Amino acid sequence: MKRILALLFVLLMVFSLAACKKVENTPKGQYDTNDLGSNDKGGDDYIVAITAYDRARYFYSEYEKLFKKYGEAKLEDGNLKGVAVVRLLDFMGNGNLNMYIAYADGSKPYVNKQMVFGFDNGGSVLVGDPYVKKEGGSVSEDITSLATADAKNPSVWLYTATTGRGYIVSGDNMTEAPSFNTYFQMYEGEKTYNFKEEKGAVSGGTFEKIDLTGLNDEAFDTIAERTQKVVDSLKVTAQNKPAK
Repeated sequence: MKRILALLFVLLMVFSLAACKKVENTPKGQYDTNDLGSNDKGGDDYIVAITAYDRARYFYSEYEKLFKKYGEAKLEDGNLKGVAVVRLLDFMGNGNLNMYIAYADGSKPYVNKQMVFGFDNGGSVLVGDPYVKKEGGSVSEDITSLATADAKNPSVWLYTATTGRGYIVSGDNMTEAPSFNTYFQMYEGEKTYNFKEEKGAVSGGTFEKIDLTGLNDEAFDTIAERTQKVVDSLKVTAQNKPAK
């Protein structure tokens, strides 16, 4: 009887640990690095950890390049400036987080450019690569999404579906016909990958709308705090290489 009870206890512990591991790999939102290695969750803990470390190092190094060139997020005359928006979203739908950045390059009095960085078999720029112009993409490095037909200035719209997949939402009038754009493979003579509008209904999820102008101190603080949370998390992960 004692042996049976002991066996049941061991099995219970095994199932409990498995459940905990599954929870750890559940997507946790746009501000966490906990899932940076989640696509490798079928491997051992070290593979997951080292993948997260490598991805965080690449993301943080790219963030630093932009930060050194365009400066920190700041509010001037109600306008958002600097490297103001950093978010982590799964644009590929494969369980790996990508890094979205919105910044002001100085050509406008507010944030006007966006970039997306991926990390699959090495780092890559998915949107906004100054050296490689990807033809056929529906997401430009220029931020142009307008909240309404009569809106004077654009804003950033990010969407996370209940599936965990991320989207950049764009359009000349977001109240009527928004375009949900994400990164997926296409076949146009050969297999390619690019940001394209997903045809059909995209429903069930959460929006984050980020105004780039007309901000007060409270609104700016919310944006800046969320960005800093991502940056700090990336930095910590990138500076702590896991032991094998």
